[in-house]
Amino acid sequence: MRIALALLLCICGTLAPALAEDIAIPLRRSPGGHLVVPVEVNGQGPYAFVVDTAASRTVISQALASALSLPPMQDRIGKLAGAGGVSLTAVFQLGSLRFAGHDWELGPALAMPENGAPPDFAGVLGLDILARQVLLFDFSAHTLHLLGPDEAKAMRHGGGWVKILARRNFAGFLVVTARVGGKRVKAVIDTGARRSIGNTDFGALLDNLSPASTMAPSQIVTGVNLPVIPARTGLARKIAIRRLRWHDAQILVSDLAVFKTLGLDKGPALILGLDFFQNTAAVMIDFSRQRLWIRPFSGDNGFRSKTHSH
Repeated sequence: MRIALALLLCICGTLAPALAEDIAIPLRRSPGGHLVVPVEVNGQGPYAFVVDTAASRTVISQALASALSLPPMQDRIGKLAGAGGVSLTAVFQLGSLRFAGHDWELGPALAMPENGAPPDFAGVLGLDILARQVLLFDFSAHTLHLLGPDEAKAMRHGGGWVKILARRNFAGFLVVTARVGGKRVKAVIDTGARRSIGNTDFGALLDNLSPASTMAPSQIVTGVNLPVIPARTGLARKIAIRRLRWHDAQILVSDLAVFKTLGLDKGPALILGLDFFQNTAAVMIDFSRQRLWIRPFSGDNGFRSKTHSH
């Protein structure tokens, strides 16, 4: 029996074609607060898929597999390494996926395990689709753009962008360096996370750290449901990334299994989620060049502790 493995929080699968033109996709929040875009599967839909820069490959919900009557692959077992650990899951034969005016043939697809209530989205777009694109999250216009290199460069000439150097770890995720309380922190860029979450060493840098409690459903931090795990909350007076400053940020703290999986269990580390990015006007992510550009709102010298209205 063959085992298919995906890591949600390695890049694998068929590489997506690079797109030459600027394509704008409506970007909205799911009822649970995830960033989702419309995706067609096997000519049906569109369905809401989470845009996740820390997912190795595209996965689908059990509900979507049932709705499309996708045939299960009886000779395969899926192993999905998520924030809470490794889960066994079914593997389905997925045909075509249409996103941003282009088609991808993805073949076998892992289904998300459901712990409790089913997710409020139909799937997760991972790096098998996203990694060769330049992604522009325009939070002011509520759109996602897939840019070619020339279009991305021309857009940045408008000014106001802060360039942040990143590196791709062994899993293909972008990691940047932040500073909290004078300490260096490795931060994974994760647009599939609703909340930023740090490991125990990161928690030691925070003020007002709460006692451990059960993580509530509203605090799910990745594109798939987590098992019930203990978490704490602390206050980061200032998180600095280059000349950007995020003040008085409430950060979850928990020793999720994914920190060890990614080699981030020694020293302070952070999964940087939407509560960080939503404080910006726009974020541009270039996986191939290992760069991140952030455009703060006009007049800001950094981020505010509260979400801007836009």
